[in-house]
Amino acid sequence: MKRVPAVLVLVFAFMMPGALFGASVEKESRVSSSVLKNILGRQLVDFSTIDIARGDGKLFFLTRDPDTRGLSWHLVDPSANKVLKSGSCPFKVFTQSAVSPDGTSALVFTKYPSALWHLSVSAGKWTMVYQNPQKEGLAILTFSPLTYVEPLKAYTLLDLWDAGHFVIDSCVSLVNLSSLKVEQVTSLRKLKEKALAAVKPESGKDLSYQVGLIRYGEGEKMLYTLKAVTGKGKKARILRDYLLEFTAPDKVSWIKTPEGGVLPLDLAGEPSQALFTLMGEKKGSVILFKEGKSHVVIEEKALAGRILKNGLIGIAALNGPKLSIYLVKQGEKPSPVLSLGQASSVLFTDDGKRLVLKGKSEIAYYKISP
Repeated sequence: MKRVPAVLVLVFAFMMPGALFGASVEKESRVSSSVLKNILGRQLVDFSTIDIARGDGKLFFLTRDPDTRGLSWHLVDPSANKVLKSGSCPFKVFTQSAVSPDGTSALVFTKYPSALWHLSVSAGKWTMVYQNPQKEGLAILTFSPLTYVEPLKAYTLLDLWDAGHFVIDSCVSLVNLSSLKVEQVTSLRKLKEKALAAVKPESGKDLSYQVGLIRYGEGEKMLYTLKAVTGKGKKARILRDYLLEFTAPDKVSWIKTPEGGVLPLDLAGEPSQALFTLMGEKKGSVILFKEGKSHVVIEEKALAGRILKNGLIGIAALNGPKLSIYLVKQGEKPSPVLSLGQASSVLFTDDGKRLVLKGKSEIAYYKISP
């Protein structure tokens, strides 16, 4: 259960530039595993763990020294293939990392002990923000996700332990970097209760409901799905998804959707604009919901999407065996700007000026022209 901000992880393949009425992309630069090897020397890096800053595309990652086995951190400028900042780490094992949109800070989950560390990139200083409790309280999962939504705010999902370390709930939690504290926002149990009260779904002895995907937005808001499930075990089947918007501390509103599956893509703006995919059996569609009305953006099964600040909507959609990248303006006929033989990780920067494609051994940067 995670929020991946406009990022889709698949397998890298060839790319064919395309054109769009009023919008296009032009390749700027690339960073490959061989380039990193040249600038890092003997330091070992797992390419899959490289984080990309949503604001300007800088790269943040940890490396391991093959001799001492110690960990180091690095911030790299991809346009110059240059290490901007680097330093050592006070821990030996990490499970997750994330870099802030502006590249000024980073968060890392570690093991032995299970803890959350904050790095000030400019000062090169690490601070332990949180550690698993001795008794009851919030506890870091092995695969707890980390998602920055603003330079000083990030979200994660933590378990709630009782005194015997039994899990009694899971909680959406805010990492407040202004105070360097972890704050519980809500729990999955509360999200489910609020959703059931909002949608008033049908009831039945074989029906059950559970919180599905979560997509975080700015201003302590998020999109999430409530899944209606019939049957149990191997016979369990999802009947439909309800899409809802949560606003802290406890407001939940239902975004009405037709029958079928829903994939939340993005939540932005004030008042909120929600972007999501309706996953039909044969054909899907991307919907922009704003001011109480739904607008069809494109008739495709999008797996990633972003409402960009330049008026475009960035979309990564499956189109037959290929993944197609679209930059869409409302009211204009969409056409792919890139077609990929299979796919890659897709990221649209916050300002809408760059498209970043991350593969198994290469990261490519494209300039977006609206």
